[in-house]
Amino acid sequence: MQYTRIRGLLAAALFISIAPLGALQAGQVVVPKTTVVHVDESSAATLQNFLAAVPANIFHRESDRYQSVLISDDTNLSTNKYLLDDWAAYLAATGANQSIVFVGDVPEATRQGIQATLNCTHCSTISGADPSVVARRIAKDNWTASQKIVVAPSVTDANDTDIQNAANAAVYASMVNAPLLFAKDGVLDDATLEIAHSLGAKECVIFDLGGRLNAASATALSAAGLVTTFSAKTERDIVSNMLATAGSSTTCLFADKARSLAATIAGACYGGTVMKVPAGIAALSVQAYKSINPLLMSDRKLEAPFQDDPAAARTEQQIADAFYKWLSERGGEDANKLETVMVFAAGSVSTGVPLTLERSLIGDPRKQTDRGAIASRMPGSCLENIAYINRTSLYKALIFSNPRWNRVLCEMVAYECQNLSGESTGPTEANDGKKHVVNEFFGCKEQGHNDPGVYSTFKDRGYGIGFHSGRDSDMNVEDPINHEKAWGFWKDIKDGVGYAYYSGHGSTDAFYALDTDNGIQADQEFGTANWPSSGGRVNHSGSGYQATTWNDDQQNIHGAGLAFNACLIGGGSMNNILMEHGAAFVMTNYVSGSFDGGGLAFCTLADEMSKDGRTIGEAHAMALSAISEIFAAHRPGKDSSMRFALYGDCRMEYAKPNWTRPSPASSGAVAGHKI
Repeated sequence: MQYTRIRGLLAAALFISIAPLGALQAGQVVVPKTTVVHVDESSAATLQNFLAAVPANIFHRESDRYQSVLISDDTNLSTNKYLLDDWAAYLAATGANQSIVFVGDVPEATRQGIQATLNCTHCSTISGADPSVVARRIAKDNWTASQKIVVAPSVTDANDTDIQNAANAAVYASMVNAPLLFAKDGVLDDATLEIAHSLGAKECVIFDLGGRLNAASATALSAAGLVTTFSAKTERDIVSNMLATAGSSTTCLFADKARSLAATIAGACYGGTVMKVPAGIAALSVQAYKSINPLLMSDRKLEAPFQDDPAAARTEQQIADAFYKWLSERGGEDANKLETVMVFAAGSVSTGVPLTLERSLIGDPRKQTDRGAIASRMPGSCLENIAYINRTSLYKALIFSNPRWNRVLCEMVAYECQNLSGESTGPTEANDGKKHVVNEFFGCKEQGHNDPGVYSTFKDRGYGIGFHSGRDSDMNVEDPINHEKAWGFWKDIKDGVGYAYYSGHGSTDAFYALDTDNGIQADQEFGTANWPSSGGRVNHSGSGYQATTWNDDQQNIHGAGLAFNACLIGGGSMNNILMEHGAAFVMTNYVSGSFDGGGLAFCTLADEMSKDGRTIGEAHAMALSAISEIFAAHRPGKDSSMRFALYGDCRMEYAKPNWTRPSPASSGAVAGHKI
């Protein structure tokens, strides 16, 4: 079989100081297959059908991860529509010999629409409402042989524990390249055992977290010639076994059983366990959000980094303590490297799971043995999150649907432009004890300091850069750096951009750019490479563009990443709106932030995420740990007001200018798995 491998997301040789994250070393092979499952969030059977399809579409062999697209059948959802459009562009560009599988009661009109979008006539259907029957058919259609099978009970009244059990069974099956088979109502019938026999299976792994398996199941397995090599009956069994299997600790937390589907895809990709957010920790995250919000609304942060009242951080440290106690009790704490935590939940100030959860867990990637995690949030509904994790885990193939995926947009309205370390308004003193010059454009070399700038970092590493200060065009103006017409950031995004950085003022649901673009907002005419300014910053504000306007005006943004160095946006709806329109990740602040701290954080983010092999989550954690409080390690920061959150997949790597579109796998079989 011929295929092109997508190289791993962390190269130890490049970053000696940061330990590799286990499963991240794996390459990725893109399989040109699309599996569409009918999902009804109120129907446990459809959730279990989806879980049975996970190991058929994501499986590991040695150091490679093989993956195809696995989505729900709601094509009215913009996230699914945009994902399918970009997947179709990839398939067409590569000339792939593709196929489509429909699972469950997918409406005929939906089938025809997906076939038309993908231009594919090679389709098959797996019908039925009984997950045990569906799982048998999936196994028969996707494996020619398997040494091992994974068994979990399926029940009609499945609760959170039952779905969590099946989710972890699906993840483990993906990791060991084995089919997931269901014991209907806890009973292993002859038809299921016959599938195992037909595949030549000799071993069996059982997941029975809820104690639903019939006592006769063990006898039936033995009589069928299957040796049970492992039986998971507790969360500790599941977590410690996955840590040993994957070589790194990844926890995919879900808020409700429907959101566990996307968490399962993440777990299957990265070798993670699927766990429900503990109720006590969710309650602490609500308490923390309420306590910090009023304390961090201060104009003083416009002038200098702001120090919290110590009481404001106490609950966030309690979150970290509670989480790591919970994780340690399950054998999931890794003493040698930072853990990974991906949260699949919605949350606001007083409901759900607020962002204070993962912010409290952020660690320092430069201190791998300290307590802390690489963390991010998938903020959508069940079906939205499924589309999100498909986009991000297949990002290196899908990003090429973006017309200008190697272009960076800088929307500069209010920002730092200090160029001397002795300026009265700064500089920031970061956690490493050095004084930094914050210059969001070029960086600055003064008194031995050499800090990166957003523009200089990306320009020096081969990205194209565009500058704006407003949304709408003014074709009589051009920016003074690139000498491009000031057509407005709206058009730039629509024409294609891989990453958009916004520096300015914000509110919960708006970013205050100028109405009309003048190329770049400045206090005085462009001068030297350090952009001199006696005040040390540029400080303007426009009328504001509401999240609802973004939603009405924007279309597919094809995997762009976006970051807002602006107050409060992280606590509103804009983040999920951007992801609904095809964003791969969004980084925003959910409280108000200081000029110095925010400027330095995003300069660090740009410097880190543009490096080969660095993940978005690592870059985000390094940006925060360089400047602010590290709650998990109980290490106070110099600017403890930083509360930036990362929406998206913390395990993905941002696109590099030297990337090329990966070729898809050819038809055939890999270790008994049909592709």
